[in-house]
Amino acid sequence: LSKFLKGRTEEQWYSYYDSYTNNLKNKLDKPRENFSKIVSSKENLFKKNVHGKEKFKINKNILLLLVLVGFTFGILLFNNYTGYIIFENGSILNFGILEENTQEYFENSNSTECTGNWDAGQPCSNAYDGDWDTYALGDNEGVYDESHIYFNYTKPNGSLSSSLWQIKNVDGTYNITIDSNCWNLNPLRFLANDSCYGAIGCAPGKAGSEKLEWRCYNGTDWVGLWTPLVGTGLRIYEEAMWWSTTPPYFTSHLNNQTYPKKNEKINLSIDVNDGENIDFILFSTNDSGSWVNYSSQPTATTFHSNWTTLKVTSLEESTVGYAWFANDTDTNLNRSLNGTDIYYFFKVDGPPYFFNYDDNSAGAGGGGGGGGSGSWPKIGTDINLSIYINDSSLDFYVFSWNNSGSWVNDSEWTGGGASAVKNWTEREVTNAHATIGWQFWANDSTSDINNSVVQTFTVKNTIPVLTSNPTINDTTPNVEVVLNCTTGIFSDPDLDPQNNYWRWYMNVSELVAYTNYTLNLSMVAESYGDIFICSQKVYDNYDNSSNWYNSSSAIVTLVEEAGVINIEGTTRKITRTIVLDILTPAPVSIYEEDMITLPITIKNKGDSILRNINLKAISPLVDLSTFFVNPIIPSLAIGEEFKTDLIITSSSIPGSYEIEIIADIGSPKFIDTSKIKVDILEKGKLNQTIIVTRLNFAKDLFRDNPQCTTLDNLLIEANEKLENKDYEGARELTETAVRKCRDLVSPIILKEEVKPINYRLIITISIVIIILSLVGLITYRIIKPKKPIQGK
Repeated sequence: LSKFLKGRTEEQWYSYYDSYTNNLKNKLDKPRENFSKIVSSKENLFKKNVHGKEKFKINKNILLLLVLVGFTFGILLFNNYTGYIIFENGSILNFGILEENTQEYFENSNSTECTGNWDAGQPCSNAYDGDWDTYALGDNEGVYDESHIYFNYTKPNGSLSSSLWQIKNVDGTYNITIDSNCWNLNPLRFLANDSCYGAIGCAPGKAGSEKLEWRCYNGTDWVGLWTPLVGTGLRIYEEAMWWSTTPPYFTSHLNNQTYPKKNEKINLSIDVNDGENIDFILFSTNDSGSWVNYSSQPTATTFHSNWTTLKVTSLEESTVGYAWFANDTDTNLNRSLNGTDIYYFFKVDGPPYFFNYDDNSAGAGGGGGGGGSGSWPKIGTDINLSIYINDSSLDFYVFSWNNSGSWVNDSEWTGGGASAVKNWTEREVTNAHATIGWQFWANDSTSDINNSVVQTFTVKNTIPVLTSNPTINDTTPNVEVVLNCTTGIFSDPDLDPQNNYWRWYMNVSELVAYTNYTLNLSMVAESYGDIFICSQKVYDNYDNSSNWYNSSSAIVTLVEEAGVINIEGTTRKITRTIVLDILTPAPVSIYEEDMITLPITIKNKGDSILRNINLKAISPLVDLSTFFVNPIIPSLAIGEEFKTDLIITSSSIPGSYEIEIIADIGSPKFIDTSKIKVDILEKGKLNQTIIVTRLNFAKDLFRDNPQCTTLDNLLIEANEKLENKDYEGARELTETAVRKCRDLVSPIILKEEVKPINYRLIITISIVIIILSLVGLITYRIIKPKKPIQGK
């Protein structure tokens, strides 16, 4: 960059800067005043303030063409674009940057005039001095005083009505569109009008305010372009024009040979037009492997050139690109376009060349590239497959595809010619969801043979669905009814025939043997209250529906009658007995503020299946809480048992209570109950007696086995916990001491414990002694000799 700028004139520096910053300034999005800021950030390429009155024109002599030898890399710097063409290895990499350029450039007015009163320190000339930081300030103190600045612009040739007037006042910088009637005049006339707003004047201390308006002249009147500003000290900084002009445009492109042979001469031409004189035209092609440029400098507004000496040197099958570029005397740049393509091209003829693959199948996307109308044909339909084959001496071509599972060839002959197209009709696709491949082979009269890329399409079949579920004819049948399942609404966009699969379910379980749409309940019903559902899947000869569709439920009706269920059928009366055993443990004891888990068994001893059994436990006390681990029994077959746990948490109130167990049967409807007696014991007294007995036993054990005295500290600690009413701790220490003592004396047999006194034997012996004593006493008194009575 520095090498390029070195030695250039000041005008060339500005021109280069204008082109270099074209994208940075974003055209109208940022005001011209920011240019100086951009310059300072670009290493101060130049120091001069760029706010002059002159046009910032592009110097036509600034054309930099660099070709890096050995890398086939070219850069064009042309007009106000840099690096807009990049060629690498014979390919165009960045043609997209070459968008049509409607050049906008900045220009100050051709003439100005000031009238009215202006502040001495901020004069009217500050509004057109090119400095966007200085400003003019009106000095209007009297009633309806006004100050004016007039700006006149001579329109450049080719300028468009989309040009904008840029202004800067106290509240910012704006780009203003121009009234169409004002635009029709030349020169354009603009006005900045500062006036005293109010009948009491705008002198210091007065309540009036200033008003600033931006206007243009339409031939008869000054029309407003900008909403008036109202206030005091309204500043007018600067104004300028952004001119929009017309770029060159291209018409009547000619290429006399789209597929030339190598070393053949080819004619390429294009017409270039512009509202201004065309300044410069560049033609470029990469036929030689790198881009070669031809230039011409016409003198007319319309230019036409035939490039008749271009000799094709590229290898066979090469794609050669070419394009034109032009600018006019107003520095507008444009390039040629090939419709929606980014540049023109031709292909050097070699072996037969294939392009524009196509198939006519339904759906989005083509059959592999080049304009196919679809890639999803329906199974069983015909599909047209076609391709363009280009060669100056085409001999024959062959079509091949693998629809049958293996590749099959069909030969189609043609005479000489530059191109041929073949539609392959009446080819029926037969494999649902298969990906079918197809391609062409061709050779020419010089025996050059070539094959196309394999193209593919996928055979489609729409999955059938039901848009409504099947229905059962009777949702409350008795056991003698035959249920009929009516199909839901079938939908298949392919209009394939409907086929049905059926399933029946009784109480959630599938009835595997029944696959028809009817079901005789007398053959399958086990009990009244059985639930039946039919399910349907549809098939269209190729695919099944993704889902099974279920009907609503049919429930066999029943009547409750005190544990005996009677159902009236059409020809008979059936009686079923419900017997439900609730097996609970014997009366249980639980300490106060404790918890116990009780096993509960529910058994079906009747002759009906029981369903939806809900277990409940009712406590007489709020503090005596109950909880079933598994309170719900979905189904209980005849003779089947169900086991669960009842968790009881006691209150702090000792006593005897009854908990009621309730089994609420959903189907058949029945309720059975049972009761559990629960004794809540006072925790302290019972525990204290047990622990004292265990502790005394341990002391006796230690006394009879001296080797256990090393464990006396455990008994001492247990005795302390007993005194502190820590019964659980005392129990654990006592049991630990006894277990360790036994381990110490094992395998020595512990000394025999003192046998407890047999009080029954003692009592029996005592009773015998007493009886014998009484008998002896009675006998003695009977046989004892009596003493004589004195005095007789």
